[in-house]
Order: sequence, then structure tokens, then C-alpha cells
Amino acid sequence: MRSLCRVERHFDAIVYSFLVIGQSMFPIMSRCTMEIIERWSSKDLKRHEIDVFTELKTLSADIIARTAFGSSYAEAKQIFELQQEQMLLASKIQGRPFIPGVRFIPTAFNRRCWRIEKSIEELTLRVIEKRTQCRKLDQHEDAHDDDLLGLMIDAMEHRGMERRTMSMGMADIIGESKTFFAAGQETSSTCMSWTLMLLAAHPEWQERVREEVRTACDAFGFPTSDSLHRLKLLSMVLNESLRLYPPVPIMTRMSNKDVRVGKTLVPKGTVMMLPIVAFHHDQRYWGPDANEFRPDRFRDGSSKAAQSKSTVFLPFSSGPQFCIGQLFALQQAKIVISAILLRYRISISPQYRHSPIVALVLQPEFGIPLLFESI
Repeated sequence: MRSLCRVERHFDAIVYSFLVIGQSMFPIMSRCTMEIIERWSSKDLKRHEIDVFTELKTLSADIIARTAFGSSYAEAKQIFELQQEQMLLASKIQGRPFIPGVRFIPTAFNRRCWRIEKSIEELTLRVIEKRTQCRKLDQHEDAHDDDLLGLMIDAMEHRGMERRTMSMGMADIIGESKTFFAAGQETSSTCMSWTLMLLAAHPEWQERVREEVRTACDAFGFPTSDSLHRLKLLSMVLNESLRLYPPVPIMTRMSNKDVRVGKTLVPKGTVMMLPIVAFHHDQRYWGPDANEFRPDRFRDGSSKAAQSKSTVFLPFSSGPQFCIGQLFALQQAKIVISAILLRYRISISPQYRHSPIVALVLQPEFGIPLLFESI
């Protein structure tokens, strides 16, 4: 997330507005969603099983690639697969005792980490160079100049500097591209997967949300970009899902000055681990039913929820280092979940095994197989 904050410093409000609610992103998200639903529908079965965790990882990868980089999932597939492996390796490192300097020793594990990192940088550089080359060959504005990559190249080439406060180098672009490829895919797909699981396990809420979505749909069976903010029940369900299963269960922060928290002095330079998943299940804030699925706790006007949301509800962090892709991720989740609920009634598959694990993000160890019944 620290890398995400660097993007905000580079682009100021321009990148923020692109990531969080850019109107041009809505049709791309809708189109990607319809493509995967049409593929599911091609099975020509009234009822079939789908591992939503696997499928939504592909979908969110496609969306983040097209909206942020103007490329298809096929072009970015190698980067996504390598970053998946990189995240697994990182989760293994977290479970090991810290030994100073050991990461510089050319062990088999370290050499594997170095190879993956080098491959990701080379592939990302290839995507960037392809875009810059297209700009040189075409005198007209690139079709994707308003996406994240186009904005970063603008900053590198010092174009449109009246809109930005800092320029970027190629190393900055590669770093930020890798961050958005990873963060944009993993957190979004995980959030959507856990939300669908909870709706499948609570059919009464599934029906309520389905009816709400129907009222917000256009003639093509999609909520409009203007109507997403009216999906109050779906927003409550998403918040409760993020509370029970925060995509990033643990965050680290370093104090930049001496600060006193209660009676405890936290010296400058102290690295703190924030157990988000523990905050979200603390009965002192959420009541004795903290471990239960109760979206009503996020209903507007609930003083208890308002107090909790402002203090210990931190699915996207808070303060200066909050995730600037928050509204982008929530908009994507609303579009995808709405489209699914309008076309399918979902229920838990007998094959489902509930086993959340931490692999940088809080993900299901055995996937989330759900039964999809066409409506």
C-alpha cells in the first residue's frame, strides 16, 4: 500500500479520480463481466458448479488490465501468474524467523525469488515499451491515453505537467504498474468471492439484494453508473463481508515521529503490525454477534456501526495511507455481484470446505465452489 501512496503523490487528484470513479471505467467493467457470464451460460445447464474464487481472479485481472493498462488479460497473463507465485513465496517468508542478511545469500529459494522479480520487471517493461512505441508511430492521441499507464507515461515525458505535481521515471512506472497489477486483482477478487459465499449461505439476504438490484437496472439487465450509489443493501453486504473477511488481514505501519497512544510511548521508527482481522471481530466494538453475518449493523443511522467504522473498520486502511483504489474496487464488486444475482440463484456446494488462509491476502485455501441455478 505504501507504493499506492506514491502514485497519489505523483499524480495528485488526476490519478485518484481515475481510480476511484472514472465514468469511462464503468462500460469496461460491465463488458468484462458480461463476457465471463456468457461463458458460464454457454454450459447450457440449468444448475452447475463454479469455483467463484478462481473465476473472479480471472475476471478482476481482465478488468484491471483493461482499465489501468489498456491491454487484455491474455497479454498480462504471464505477469499475473508470476505475481501469484511471488505472493506465495512472500507468505512463506513471513512464516520464517528473521535472520539479518539471509536474503542476500544465493540459496535456491532466494534465486527463485530473484528470477521471478526479474521476469515481472521485464514483462512489465515490455508492456510499457509497447505503449510508448505506439505513441511514436501514431501522431494521434492513443486510444488508452486516459488509463493509468497513459497518465504515468505522460508524467515521465513531462506532458500535461500543469495537471501533475511530480514527474516519474521508468523505474517508478514499473514499480507502480506491478503494484496495481497485484493489488488491483487480488483484493478485488477476494472481496467478491467472500461476498458471494456469504450471500449463498444467507439466501434471505441474497433475495433482498436481488430485488434491490432489479430496481436499479437498465434495459440490458445492468445497474447504471448513476444508480450504483442507490444499492444500499448491497453496500451493507459488502461492508459486512469486508469486516468478516478483510482482504488484507494484517497491515504494517512505521511511526514517523514519537507518539503516545494512551499510556504507551511509541518511539519514532517503530514498525507496528495492525491485526485488521482481529479489530473486525472484536466484541467490544461489534457486540456479542461479532462473528456473525449481520449486514444491518452497517445500516445508515446505526450509531454503533458509525463508531466502529470510524475506529476499527479498516478494510482499506485509513488516514494518509488509505488505499486509493477503494472506490474503484467497490464499484467493480457492485457491478459483478449485481450481474450474477440477476441471472443466477447461488447456493453453497457440498464440495465447499471453509478454510480461510493468509497468503498476503485472506483467501480460501480450497476455493469457493458454489452452485449456480439460472433464473
